[in-house]
Amino acid sequence: MFERNITTQDINYVLNWGEVKNPRYDNKYDNWEYEVEGSTIDGDQIMVVITLISNFDLLCITVVGK
Repeated sequence: MFERNITTQDINYVLNWGEVKNPRYDNKYDNWEYEVEGSTIDGDQIMVVITLISNFDLLCITVVGK
């Protein structure tokens, strides 16, 4: 994330205020993946791809600048 100048605070901001797009089921890993698009704290557009591990945990798969 450092090479893209994206912080964990930016990811949390997008997860709280962004828009969920393209939910898809991943048969290989037997779970759902979600793309969340939004602005970082600095106003840059990013997409965060996550999957739910449990009711309380999620895994950030990747972050892509838009």
